Amino acid sequence: MGVRSDSSEGPSEDTLLLLGSNMCGESGQKEEVEEKLKFSQKLAYGVGHVLNDNSAAVWFSYTLLYFQVVMGMPQVLTGSLLLVGQVMDAVATPVVGIFADRTGRRKLWHLAGTLMTVVSFPLVFMGWPPYPYSGEKTNSTNPSDHNASESDSSLVAWMVGVYYVLLIVIFQIGWAVVQIAHLALIPMMTPLQTERAELTAIRFSASICSSIFMYLVTWFILLVTHNRTTRDAASARKSTLGPNDAFKFRDVVLIGLSIGALFSAWFHIVLRVPDDVHTTDKPKQDSAAMKSGIKKYLTSMMLYQVSILYVSSRLFLTLSLVYMPLYLVENAGEEAEYLATVPLVSYIASFATSVIVRQIHPCLGSKFVYLVGAIVSILGCIWIGVGLGRLSLSGELFSVAVLFGVGNSVTMVSSLCLTANFIGEKTEQAAFVYSVVTFADKLLNGIVVMIIEQLKCQDCNHYYQDVLAYACGATVLIGIVALLSMQVFNFSLTRLKECVVNFKVPCTK
Repeated sequence: MGVRSDSSEGPSEDTLLLLGSNMCGESGQKEEVEEKLKFSQKLAYGVGHVLNDNSAAVWFSYTLLYFQVVMGMPQVLTGSLLLVGQVMDAVATPVVGIFADRTGRRKLWHLAGTLMTVVSFPLVFMGWPPYPYSGEKTNSTNPSDHNASESDSSLVAWMVGVYYVLLIVIFQIGWAVVQIAHLALIPMMTPLQTERAELTAIRFSASICSSIFMYLVTWFILLVTHNRTTRDAASARKSTLGPNDAFKFRDVVLIGLSIGALFSAWFHIVLRVPDDVHTTDKPKQDSAAMKSGIKKYLTSMMLYQVSILYVSSRLFLTLSLVYMPLYLVENAGEEAEYLATVPLVSYIASFATSVIVRQIHPCLGSKFVYLVGAIVSILGCIWIGVGLGRLSLSGELFSVAVLFGVGNSVTMVSSLCLTANFIGEKTEQAAFVYSVVTFADKLLNGIVVMIIEQLKCQDCNHYYQDVLAYACGATVLIGIVALLSMQVFNFSLTRLKECVVNFKVPCTK
């Protein structure tokens, strides 16, 4: 059954034990009396994160390429800009969660974040007049002219850095606001675990579709613009990007944000959140109760367990996204078409799996489904670690891509369901819980990628193969350990409760 308590200060003991049963048995009689959400409401919720998904696809895939190759920025500057973005995103996440819980009105927070993203993100890819940064030195033999040229270049670089830092800060705060507000709506919309699982699956499916859409838009724009100037297909594939290609990225961003804005409008017009009544009647919650609730969450072992499950899933996704293309370049030679087709197959597999997971989740339970997804992910890592045969490279690559996509989809949906189940009906601190979970994800993603890049050696011919095999595999194993610890913790807590409180069983084996 769902968790019921008169206190609003944090998770009760029943909340901590909620994850011990599967989603079929834990819903019990409550699912018979609670009204289920209409499909229109579920769909409206699912598309509420499309704007974030579209912008994230461009941000992680093309920002570094755009800054360095198209804008001509120095590598130190571009690396600093990305670092600022990750740090700001990680810091903004818990801050937004705390304030969103205090003020309520998650949809209003979502709207504010949407406006910040729509205003700031396109400007990142609009270019800036003093750039491209040519780095060319003056031909004058006059030392004063040479010094003036270097001074001007430094000034321009500094001004551009400040300009983009401001845009990135606004974008990352807006992105975090939308993400936390959207996630916090899940436990508020329904107390039914099956409904929460379906909302999570629909949300993840929309995310996958958004990523596929952005890859297709980018491929189409690059292909069409190449064909305008280059009739030879082979030459078009080998063409390099430069300052003249800035408009292509601008068009990709504008198309993605336009579609995302339309879905956000759908979300705000159609979605109704009846459980948000307390934020209307009590716009300002009791500060002492809020602090007490947050303290109880922070001292809950279950919070850190579900956080590890979510972080391991996100790390697996991030590392596979970042290093699969590098692995393909490292092993597939000049077969550049794999750079587009392999990620696309992985995303399609993720989407198809998320639809299936939505149907089987209520009967199998979040923990068991997560374990299945983790095993599938491990199989993909082992396959890459053993090595792919050259004669069957294409078939094996796509098979591994399917395993990676299926594994990530299953573990991601299950980890989000476990987080929602952990919150239960204590929705007052829902945004805080999600902010803690996503804070760890964003911070650790940047740290792990930085460590991997620092460890790369010049003579490591199969370095990226090892990254996909061992680094990705390690993240999955960490998730499995957290899952097993959750079972042990729940079993021990159950026995302790029966021994000390109910005296149903002896304390010894």
